[in-house]
Amino acid sequence: MNGLDFFRNAKKEGTLEGNPFLMATSEDKKEKIMEAVQSGVKNYLIKPLSPEIFGDKVKSLLPN
Repeated sequence: MNGLDFFRNAKKEGTLEGNPFLMATSEDKKEKIMEAVQSGVKNYLIKPLSPEIFGDKVKSLLPN
């Protein structure tokens, strides 16, 4: 199961209710990114990633 499949299953089961989902993947094709975003993924990271970028993405998902 890939990350998007995991997200879709968790969303269908309601286990993500009210929680943002940050996907980290090596998949960098625009079509795959758009598919994830259209499915409801709130933010998307392409590997390899730096700790700074990871931190910024996580902070963007947290309430102020």
